[in-house]
Amino acid sequence: MTHDPSQIHSDALQQRDAEKSDVHQVATELSSQMAASPIAGHSGLPVVGYDKKVEQWKIDMVNENKVLEEKVLRRVDAHVRNRGSQEIDQASVQIARRHVEDAFYRLNRAIMQPKRITGDLS
Repeated sequence: MTHDPSQIHSDALQQRDAEKSDVHQVATELSSQMAASPIAGHSGLPVVGYDKKVEQWKIDMVNENKVLEEKVLRRVDAHVRNRGSQEIDQASVQIARRHVEDAFYRLNRAIMQPKRITGDLS
């Protein structure tokens, strides 16, 4: 059975476009869900160093990143479940997981830009 390379490429592009659309849809749904403030009378992130008022585009972007990160980590999990296979180097899989987590951590931190704590720390 032969495969037409142009059809395979076309199918891959369609799959990628569908996944991008799915990620955007899920992230939009996450952004539209208003979570109750964990601290009465406090708006924004209740974390020292972060802005109390976060612009909506930042929330949307981080939510999209979280969905993308989860999709990639689930793919990594599929490799972990395949531990019996001699074809997959599990040490490299774990390094890949750490790099993915670190990349999204740094990307989201770049968006939210937390500041250092000032003043007396006691």
